[in-house]
Amino acid sequence: LWIGGVQNAHDERALRRVGVTHICTCCERDVVQYTESFKYVKIAVRDPLDGGAEPGSSNIARYFWKTNAFIQEAIDGGGAVLVHCTQGVSSSAACAIAFLMQSARLSYAAALAAVRVVRPFVRPAPGFVSQLR
Repeated sequence: LWIGGVQNAHDERALRRVGVTHICTCCERDVVQYTESFKYVKIAVRDPLDGGAEPGSSNIARYFWKTNAFIQEAIDGGGAVLVHCTQGVSSSAACAIAFLMQSARLSYAAALAAVRVVRPFVRPAPGFVSQLR
């Protein structure tokens, strides 16, 4: 499970090098898709930290079933997933945390800590945090 920003999603060569097979896009922005190389899912969530929504107005939790299933499908098939948003800070972090909370039965704090081990500057929007808790 990888987490990053849109720039990571555009680097096909690097994604292939680390074994990514699936890409989960967690932003409204249109992103280049390499459909011959990767399987995609997109959730068009508005992230207040990107200026896309008023704080507390985005319901990201309604997408967790979809992103969790997509990530699990990739892992079960022996693949790897890049979960990304615009900056790799808020929406993608929320989705990665939701997956870890479900799949590993972690608390919010433990899942956040696990994500911060590999991406120390993640900071889910406060509204996303309240939905995860």
